[in-house]
Amino acid sequence: MPPEFEKAIKVSIKIVVQYQNEILPFNIPSSIYKKTGSIVGVRKLAKIREIPSGKGWRWNQAKNRYYATVENLNVEVEVLKLVPRKSIRSTITKLPKLKLW
Repeated sequence: MPPEFEKAIKVSIKIVVQYQNEILPFNIPSSIYKKTGSIVGVRKLAKIREIPSGKGWRWNQAKNRYYATVENLNVEVEVLKLVPRKSIRSTITKLPKLKLW
């Protein structure tokens, strides 16, 4: 597993443990990608197309998905990397340098 995914899994597990008793929203906020280091939890398995994007671009899965289990909670964590991709017929010339995990 690539080191960047190992780090993302460690952070994900820490967040799952931290928010295990929190009431989480159903929808992903539009501010999700506007601040480095932001972490958002939602109650449902979000589809990539449901994640807010910008004008002229959308999120695209890069590489593989990796899984880990939080043993003491019996929860499986799925980690994937999303990067901006130009939308069909978009006139933008430069994509934002963003990553979502």
